[in-house]
Amino acid sequence: MAKKTYDAVVLGGGPGGYVCAIRLAQLGLKTACVEEDEVGGVCLNWGCVPSKALISTAHLYEKAATASEVGIQVDGIRIDAAVMQDWKNKIVKKLTGGVRTLFKANGVDLIEGRGRLASASIISVQTRSGEAIEVLGTKGVVVASGSETIEIPGFKFDGQRILGAKEAVSLRAVPKRLCVIGGGVIGLELGMVYQKLGSELTVVELTSDLLPGTDRDCVKVVERRLKKLGATVFTKAKAEGFDTKPDGAVAVRVTTEGGPQTIECDVVLVVGSVNSSNSVRLTEIARNVGTPAYLLDDAAGLAQPDDLARRGAIEDVDRAERAGARAPAAGEQRHRPLPEDGLGLVFAVGPGQGV
Repeated sequence: MAKKTYDAVVLGGGPGGYVCAIRLAQLGLKTACVEEDEVGGVCLNWGCVPSKALISTAHLYEKAATASEVGIQVDGIRIDAAVMQDWKNKIVKKLTGGVRTLFKANGVDLIEGRGRLASASIISVQTRSGEAIEVLGTKGVVVASGSETIEIPGFKFDGQRILGAKEAVSLRAVPKRLCVIGGGVIGLELGMVYQKLGSELTVVELTSDLLPGTDRDCVKVVERRLKKLGATVFTKAKAEGFDTKPDGAVAVRVTTEGGPQTIECDVVLVVGSVNSSNSVRLTEIARNVGTPAYLLDDAAGLAQPDDLARRGAIEDVDRAERAGARAPAAGEQRHRPLPEDGLGLVFAVGPGQGV
């Protein structure tokens, strides 16, 4: 197996990982960043950035469609979803290309492949070309693996009718009827995009309110807007499964407080994500780490908890923006007083949209 050695290795090239890798290189460390898919992570490629591009298009479309109310006559307005997606992809390509340029300018080596912790200082990588390599970080490893989409029972993704958020930002046709399972931020953002572009929207949320954890007064504003646009909303409802009808439509079976319901739609968007730390063996390694293991705290300093495994490895970072803001601290900790044997493991950022 081929081996590569660096001062520091960052696992994950999202807004936490790539910012941290650049800062480490700026501070004089020979640095590599391991990324399985595309630099920029979920945020730049399938989350924050593309969703906001689609939101801006939907907003413009809605304004144009109602412009006659203020005396502006717009005739024959229609949406070309394929052109919209091409425009969005150009934005994404420009931003991810910028990250690659920053890597090159600052001397960060990008290793493209699936990485997993082999030990507290070694990342094993299966590269895109199929080569297996070991990447050693002699002074430290930063884990910024972010999150990954999860499937819920009974709704296996097929890329056509049953979709996750990653596929939903790339639809090249607006579905006539859309059912969103999960009434959180991502589900409502994407659901309302396609609703404004012409979809009949139904939202199914397991908890008692949309946008769980959000101030109730704010939620009411969103609910009113959804219903004004014609959405059907089910709360305290569980999606049990679906059947495919002869005409290709999807009939989603839902259990509600008022009894069972069947929602007919053309596309189902299932929203949910989970911390990727276990898939890269972070918790397993944390239990057996023999070198110092550190956790970035809210003050962007270093803590050294004895209960990493019990805590599920790392703190929550629930937005990509917060991860990007905190990531430089992971690099700068290397230049504060630390044990003589190096930094060990740094768990820099955790799960969330775009991380």
